[in-house]
Amino acid sequence: MKAGGLPAVIRRIKTTLFRRACFALCLLLANVAPGAEPAAQLLLPSRTLEPKSTFELRFAAEMVSPDQIGKPADVSPIVFEPPIDGRFVWLSTRSGSFAPAGVLPLGTKFKISLRPGLRDAAGKSVAAQLRETAETPPMRVKGTTAITYVDSGNATAVPRYAVLFNANVNAAAAAKFVRYVNGSGMRIEARVEQIQDPTQRDRSFTKWNSDDKSLAVWGELPQDDPGPSQEEGGSEPASDGLPAAKPKTLRQNILYVAPAKPLPPGNDWRLLFDTGLPATEWNAKLPARKEIPIGLVQPFAVRQVTAETNRVEGRRLLISTTKSIGEDVTTENIAQWLKVEPDVPNMKPIISDNLITVRGDFALGTRYRVSVASGFPARDPVVTAAPFTQEVAFEKVAPRLYFQGFTAHQQAAGTRQLRLIAMNVPRVRVSAKLFKGDAIAAATKAFDAYMKEPQDAQSDEFYSKVQPDALPGEVIWEKEITNP
Repeated sequence: MKAGGLPAVIRRIKTTLFRRACFALCLLLANVAPGAEPAAQLLLPSRTLEPKSTFELRFAAEMVSPDQIGKPADVSPIVFEPPIDGRFVWLSTRSGSFAPAGVLPLGTKFKISLRPGLRDAAGKSVAAQLRETAETPPMRVKGTTAITYVDSGNATAVPRYAVLFNANVNAAAAAKFVRYVNGSGMRIEARVEQIQDPTQRDRSFTKWNSDDKSLAVWGELPQDDPGPSQEEGGSEPASDGLPAAKPKTLRQNILYVAPAKPLPPGNDWRLLFDTGLPATEWNAKLPARKEIPIGLVQPFAVRQVTAETNRVEGRRLLISTTKSIGEDVTTENIAQWLKVEPDVPNMKPIISDNLITVRGDFALGTRYRVSVASGFPARDPVVTAAPFTQEVAFEKVAPRLYFQGFTAHQQAAGTRQLRLIAMNVPRVRVSAKLFKGDAIAAATKAFDAYMKEPQDAQSDEFYSKVQPDALPGEVIWEKEITNP
C-alpha cells in the first residue's frame, strides 16, 4: 500500500456515509414535512352525525376539469357501508361534497372509503387510501313523566309513566322489552299502550321533560310545543268564519306504561326497558338498558291509632294508614271495616287521604278497642291483608297555662289585656313585676331562655317556666284566681 493510502480510503468512506445520511434525512423530512397534504381526506366536523350531515372529500390532485364545478358526479367517488342514497357534487377541481337524499338512519355506524378504480383528471389511478368511520346517535329514551305521585319511600303499587323516545315505536313490539322488577328479582309484566288521545291530560308529555326540550324524533324539525303529546297540523276556517282548531297528529314516539297488576310489597322496584327494544324505522334498537327507579312499595295497612286530646279539638281518635284510603270508602259505609268498642256516643268518622279522624263523646280512662277488618280498600287497587286491632285510652291532660299573646298590649288594635288560659289548674296566682335599671338585663335574659325551643325533641312544650322570684324587680300587681 502506498504511503498515505489508508487515510485517503478513510476519507472516501466518511464521504460516502455522510452523503447517504444526508439522503436519508432528506427522505425523512419529505415524509414528515409540516403542512403536507394527504392524497385524500374526509372533512367532518364530528364523527357523530346529524340527520342531514354532508360529507366533504378533498384530494391533493386535480380530479375534474373546471367545467365540472357545481355539477353532480356521474359516479360518487365516496362509498358508504351500509349504502347511503344521495349525490356527490364537485365544489372545486379537487374537492366535493356528498349530501344524503334523506335522513341518515338512527343508530348506524358507517364505513367510509374511496371507490375502487378511481382516476384523477389526468387519467391516472388514485392510489390514495381512505378508511374512515362515522355514526349516528343511538336510539334512546329522551324523557319520562310519572303520571302517578312519586314517593320512593312509599311508592304506589301501580306506578304509571309516559315515556318519550327519539324514534317512533310500536307499543306491542316494545312490550316484550318492558317490565317491573324489584331488588329480590320479582318480576311484573308491563302494560304498554300507544298514547292515543291527546286530550287525556293524565297521559300528557310536555317538551320540558325531554332531555333536549323537544318532542321530535330523529330527523324531525323541532316545532313549538302545541300541547301535550301531539304536534300541530294545518287548519281551515270553520263554518262560522272563526279559525277552526288545528287537527292533531298523534305522536308515535310516546308510550304509556303501567304494571299489568299491582306491584306486591317490596324494596327497590324499578321500571326496565331492555336492550333491543326496537324502533319502527331504520332497524334501530335501544343499545343499553334504561331503568326508572320507583322505590319501596309498602303493604296497605293501618300504621297506628292515637288517642289525642287538645283544648280546641277535644278528644278524638287518629287512625293513620300506609297509603291513601280508597275513594269508595265514605263516612256512611266505613262501619263495614272500622269498629270502636265500647260504643261511643255521637261518634263521627272523617276521612282525609290516609287519615281517619273519629270524633265523639269519649270518656277518660276507658280502654277503647279499635279494629280495622281485612279487605279495607286503598286508593291503589290493594286492600289490607290482615285485620288490625289496638287498644287506646284518653288520659287527663297535664296542667297547663297559656298566655295567648306576649305583646298584645302593644298592638294598634290591642286591648291592653293579656288573656290567660288554664287547663286542669284549680288555682292560679298572677303577678306583674316592674324591672328598672340593671334588673332589665336579667329579666331580658330570662325571657330569651323562655322563648327557646326545648332541648328534648319529644317535648311539645316550647316555653319553660321562669322563676320570677329569683329576678330583681318590684311587684306592682298580683291576683289569685280559683278555678280559672
